[in-house]
Amino acid sequence: MEVENHARRNPWSVGETPHEHAAQWAPTGEDPRRNNLKVLKGHRGDKLVGEAAKVKQQLMKWIREDEKAKAWACIHAVIMSFIGILFFLSEVMVWFYPWRRYLWLSIALFLVFLVVLPALIMYYGMRKKDKRQWIIIMGFLCTVVALIGIIFGFFMYYKHLVYYHRYKEMRSYSNVAGGEAPSQFGDGSMFLFTQYTRLDVMRSVGFKSKWDGNTYCVAPVVDSDMTNADEINFWAVGENCCLARGEFICEDAEDPTTMSALVVLEPTDVVRPMMQWAVAGSVFPKFENAIKLQESAYATRSAQEPKLLYWVKDPISKQDSFYYTAKNITIWTTVLLWVFLLFTCYIICYKWRWIRPRNDKRMDPAEQSLQAQAAEGATTYGLMAG
Repeated sequence: MEVENHARRNPWSVGETPHEHAAQWAPTGEDPRRNNLKVLKGHRGDKLVGEAAKVKQQLMKWIREDEKAKAWACIHAVIMSFIGILFFLSEVMVWFYPWRRYLWLSIALFLVFLVVLPALIMYYGMRKKDKRQWIIIMGFLCTVVALIGIIFGFFMYYKHLVYYHRYKEMRSYSNVAGGEAPSQFGDGSMFLFTQYTRLDVMRSVGFKSKWDGNTYCVAPVVDSDMTNADEINFWAVGENCCLARGEFICEDAEDPTTMSALVVLEPTDVVRPMMQWAVAGSVFPKFENAIKLQESAYATRSAQEPKLLYWVKDPISKQDSFYYTAKNITIWTTVLLWVFLLFTCYIICYKWRWIRPRNDKRMDPAEQSLQAQAAEGATTYGLMAG
């Protein structure tokens, strides 16, 4: 009873059991081994069980700290991934809007988001007394993500947006006859044909390439004043939308009221010679064999520089599809990249906090051994929970 009263009068720690408390506040002047036998009533004087209780206490403390580290890792991961996505979108938006008209402004924006702002973020992290490592990592991450945004925006621009912008700069022509020379409409992007002009689907052909397996379809655009001796100046084209002969269902060819078309642009129409490598390959060579096959099958003649057309009822929607295709790809890429960044940043923040020492104080060998046992127990606990 004296031992129990002595232990009860001393301060208690949070989460401490009665046996653990009694073991820490033994009466002064007594034999520690004798005292331990008195206070460890429930353990029947088993010293190993008492040590196990201490290990359990350290283990629970480690688990609480681990849960706290997970919570902070989530918060930091959200911040880091959100800032990274802003840098990605900023670089991509430069390709969408100012690049074509404001070259030097675009280059300046590229450098600001690629170099200047990430450097400021890392400098801010290093200026902190405890050197906020997650801020420094976030600055480096912004540089990497900005570089990805530049590369991604480059491909979006030269695969889709460059055609959209070029179409917007070109003119539209109406009341165009099928027999007119294409050279008169060098700057034309949209054509509205006369009521006497039609798409001759009965003389269409499809040429299947042995290289890529695609079928390249062509159909002549003619008017009522043309004869078989006249050259075909306009060809409606498409891929994998026709039979070998006499059937052409590309775009809006099945609608007899369709009288309009959008020009198929070549690399020379959209970019300077030094940048032609960046855009999609020339379209005409893909359909050249189909046109030659049509000439042989129906005894027709094609103009030396014919116009290839998308035969559509709404050329403006077809023009805008180049922009919306790039926009939709960018949205989905941004979502997937944000999820990847969120997961990656969480792993980085959690692992870094997990292995970081809590303080610089040196521990004695006994405490190191105790923490090693706690860590081993935590691993076993995690495996059992999983």
